[in-house]
Amino acid sequence: MEKERLRTRWLPLAVLAAVLMIEPFVAVSVGMVLGLLLFNFDNRPVLRKAGLALFVLPALVFANWYLLQSIFALVASGVCVWLLRRNLFSSVTSIALFSCMVSAGLIAAVLLVAGPELWQGLENDIRSFMLETMGRNKKLDPETLENLRASTNMMIWLLPGQFILMMTASIFGAILVFRHFGEFDLPLYLGCRQFRYYRFEDNWVWLLILALVLLLVSRQGWIGRVGINTLYVMGVLYLLRGVAVMFHFIALQGGGLLLRLLVVAICFPPLCLIHMFFGLLDTWLDFRKNVTAVGK
Repeated sequence: MEKERLRTRWLPLAVLAAVLMIEPFVAVSVGMVLGLLLFNFDNRPVLRKAGLALFVLPALVFANWYLLQSIFALVASGVCVWLLRRNLFSSVTSIALFSCMVSAGLIAAVLLVAGPELWQGLENDIRSFMLETMGRNKKLDPETLENLRASTNMMIWLLPGQFILMMTASIFGAILVFRHFGEFDLPLYLGCRQFRYYRFEDNWVWLLILALVLLLVSRQGWIGRVGINTLYVMGVLYLLRGVAVMFHFIALQGGGLLLRLLVVAICFPPLCLIHMFFGLLDTWLDFRKNVTAVGK
């Protein structure tokens, strides 16, 4: 049991540290959320001041290169902390999703007023970087290069969803760090004790249904883009929920780490559809009835 607690405590922090070194946006977002958590909730005056600096400095530095991402992370961080203070949701996933939706709506409003050039510039920069990186590999044949270009265009199309997922991961990461090292009176629950109990409010299934309706209406233009990115975000979250359901079954049968690694190893198309199916089905069948459900 002690080993289980240690693994539950330190493994997510180790994964977070690895991600922070790879992805600048996640590093900045974690800093913003963690800074606001320290400033608003920590009982130590020194760390409250440090939290304010941790919130402001990354935003200012990152905004010099990526203004839109900085605004997105800034607003999502603020909404997240406000929701935590109000205790309106019982899972961090719901807090993160709602925060990202509010922030994405604000970004959309800014682009409507200022024009789409800011977003198009961001897309062009990322596309140019990826194509330039691929072009350095002289061993790639033309067919492979064409497939990679098509994949690059799909990644650009899914860029909003990727930022939402990274912001969601950042909120989880910041709350994990604050729970372990902060001193606070506010109850901060992740919505589950271990990953195999991971779930979120079942009402979010309506957002998935809305995404499917939008794609039926149109797969082009802003309607298609909103639909496919919403489907992408919710698909990943239901995939994680499905993996948690499988981990729960493995634990009930006394399975070990090898089986869990196997479940994670097959999280690629088309086998990942199995995970998503279990995650979605958990909305109605509630495979983990012995676990207190949230949002019911």
